[in-house]
Amino acid sequence: MHHKFVVIDNEILINGSFNWTRQAITGNQENLVVMNDPEIVQQFQTEFENMWTEFDPRHNHK
Repeated sequence: MHHKFVVIDNEILINGSFNWTRQAITGNQENLVVMNDPEIVQQFQTEFENMWTEFDPRHNHK
């Protein structure tokens, strides 16, 4: 996966190809979608929590 998203306060989703770099702002052709649809925001929040657990370095991974 190559996720690029931000969930703010479980209410706002920012999602898209945007690389959070100066080059993305000044030179690249990037996109961002900002939304506050509760169902979609929750899906991304759940995905973040799943990834946070899966890649937690304190746990052994296969």
